[in-house]
Order: sequence, then C-alpha cells, then structure tokens
Amino acid sequence: NFKKAYGVSWVSQVTEIYTYSTATDGVLERSIPALIDLHAKRTLIKRLDEVKENLYDPDLPASEATGGIAAEIDDIIQSTGEKNGTQANLKQIFKNNMKRIADAIQGKSMGILTGFRQIDSMTGGLMPTEISIIAARPSVGKTAFAMSIINNVCLVGGISTMFFSIEMDKDSIGMRTLSAKAGVNLGLISKKPTKSTLKTVKETSIAFSDAPIIIDDQNNITASEIRAKARVAVRKHGVKIIFVDYLQYISGETPKERSEPKLRVANALKTLKNIARDLKVHVCVLAQLNRDAENARYDQLHHAMIAECGNAEQDADVIFLLGKDKDAESKLQPDQETVREVVISKQRNGATGMTGGVIFKKECATFEDIPPQRWKELSTFR
Repeated sequence: NFKKAYGVSWVSQVTEIYTYSTATDGVLERSIPALIDLHAKRTLIKRLDEVKENLYDPDLPASEATGGIAAEIDDIIQSTGEKNGTQANLKQIFKNNMKRIADAIQGKSMGILTGFRQIDSMTGGLMPTEISIIAARPSVGKTAFAMSIINNVCLVGGISTMFFSIEMDKDSIGMRTLSAKAGVNLGLISKKPTKSTLKTVKETSIAFSDAPIIIDDQNNITASEIRAKARVAVRKHGVKIIFVDYLQYISGETPKERSEPKLRVANALKTLKNIARDLKVHVCVLAQLNRDAENARYDQLHHAMIAECGNAEQDADVIFLLGKDKDAESKLQPDQETVREVVISKQRNGATGMTGGVIFKKECATFEDIPPQRWKELSTFR
C-alpha cells in the first residue's frame, strides 16, 4: 500500500543501503531523484485531499475551494526535476556571452525582432527570459500595436506565438488580423464586403491560416492559469513569445487579491516574469495608463503612470509607452492615419527615450513603420 511503499520504512531502506555502501558507488545520488519524486507525490495527495474536502462545502465558491491549486501543482511538479541552467561558472557564462557578442557583430539579433526598425535598433529585439510592458490610455491603440508586432513576429517571421486575449474574443482578433494583412477596411469586412474585398480576404485567410499562433480568449483568467497553459504551449508547440492583453484584467487568485487591485496586479506581474524566466520565452504584457496620462504629451509619459502597478519599474525589463503626437497628426489625414510615439521608458540593458514614432492605419487597425522618405515630413517629433 501507499504507506508501505512511500513511508518511513522505504526511507530506512535507502539509508541502510547507503550506510553499507561507499560514497563512490553513487547510491545516494541515484536515490535522491526517487526521494524527491515520492515527496512530490505525497505533497500532491495531501493538497488534493484538502481541495476535495473544500469542494464538498456548498457555501464555498469553486474558485476559492481550489485555492490556486493549479499553480501549486505546477510548482510541485517543477520541483521534482533538476532546474537546468540555474548554476554555471564564469567560463560557461563568458562562453555564452561571447557567442551573443559574435552574433551581434554578424548582424544577428539576440532577441525577437518586432518589425519596427527603430525599436529593434534600440532594444536588439525582445529577449528570451525577459518581460516587457506596452502601456497606453484607452483607445490609443495598445492592442492594435501588440497585434502588429504579432503579425510581424508570427505571420511574417514564422516564430511560434501565444496570445492571451482577455479583453477581446478570438473571432474579433481574427477579423482584425484579416483586415491588417489584407489591407482592407475593418468595417467593410464585418458589414457587406464587395466581391473583390471578399476575394482578397479569402486569399489572405488561406495564406496565413497555418501561422504558428495560439489564441486563448478565456476571461476571468488568473496568472496561474496563464502559467499552466503557457507551459503546455511551450512544450507542445515550441512557443517563443507570449502576449497578454491586458495586465489589469488578470483575475485574482485569492479573495484578498480580488479585493485589492494593486496586490492583484503586482502578483500577476511577478508571475508573468517568472513565466518568462522559467520557460525561457519573452512575455509581453499590455497595461493601461492612469488618468494622469490623459492630457500628458508623449514626452511627459512615465511608467509611474501605469494603473495599479507600483512594481512595474522593478519587475519589467522593458517598458514601452504609447502616446499621441498631436503636432505630427496635424500633417496627416486624420480620418485615415495618425501618429503614435513609442517611448522606451525603461530598459534594463539598453537605452531609453523616444523611438521616432509609428503610423497607425485607422481603417485596418494596424501600425506601420514610418518610411524613411516621410521622416522629413514628420520631423516635428524627432
């Protein structure tokens, strides 16, 4: 039975074997993984029994009865295996450093390129094991900007991507993607498209239907659920970059988190950071700026304005702030396109400052680089 197999007697047997063996035999070393695995099983059984008991309580909601069990199971299972790559000597570290430097000299990017020249020039791309934040006020275009990066990374670059869309359902995401890639007005697709528009959209859907992207539109999702789903996606599909839209919409794990927004957001951001580190992927999370940013110029934006998130500066590796440039907008056709300045407010390992801006195509809800020939035309914000 369980007690006989995993109880004190089994540990005693292992101890006895080691006592009568020499250290060079490696008996203890071979026994340690089994001990760790059995400890994990005992812990899981105990915790699952507690959850089972809670579930029989008719007055306790399911979310509280489970008490973050998904995250605990994930942590326990993780603890059974060796944490590869957590320790290294300087020789190993310098070897990796020199390889990255050599790649940079040859023009190879260390990170995942966003497809926006100036952003990629200043950041070197979105690095694995790091977390970035894209923050803006409502209706400025943070989701559209993130989707433009996804289009460049996944649909064009072929890099496996996962998108947690908490704010918008997956059908809406699909419509936006079709509009952006087909270059067709989003309103025309969703209402009464012409035959030529329908043909263009259909061709686009066929061309990009096999793109390596997973879209998850679960609402009321917790950071632990994101971690569990992300782990499966990385293992099964080789996902390299994860987007979350958006930070303040991530649900709390506990009653206290659900009643204290700042605590909920802080803990969610820490979990997302751990996802990036543990899974060796880049995590890009969208966030909302508070009302202080409403009337601020793009060059007055600061990451301290991220709503309900006092730990953004310490946890995020890169912070992008998206703001309007009204001076540049006056030189454009406002009904067709507008300018957004992308400010790198924080970068742990690089420069900060304005990136020179991007053009927002309103009809297709997508962002594009400003072509070099238009730099002079839009030089007011450079």
